[in-house]
Amino acid sequence: MVDDESVSRKVLRKALEAFGQCEEAEDGREATAAFKQAWDDSSPFDLMMLDLSMPDMDGREVIHHIRGLEKDMKVPDQQQTKIVMVTSHSEEDTVLACLSAGCNDFIVKPFEQETLFEKLAKLGFDRY
Repeated sequence: MVDDESVSRKVLRKALEAFGQCEEAEDGREATAAFKQAWDDSSPFDLMMLDLSMPDMDGREVIHHIRGLEKDMKVPDQQQTKIVMVTSHSEEDTVLACLSAGCNDFIVKPFEQETLFEKLAKLGFDRY
């Protein structure tokens, strides 16, 4: 999960622990470095929960970078990391921009845990 707010990371971590191991990043640069390292270690991330508004590198820039790395590594579409934007920005233009950048789904903060579970189930993730 990638979010510059520690409270948001804590909330997401609690929810995501029902699905498996979870790593945290505080900003886009840390997230893209962790993404690359996971591939280098032959243990790529299945899912990335990504905040839109962050310092230095916003969520859309992270998506472009991640999708670019996947393209360079020739990762088949079905094996690409699923990316879900988690943000307080709910404007239609923002949602469409994120989806066109390559995210797979979108959740608006604050959210109900069940909403997160439903969206992850649609992406093929099961709880333990």
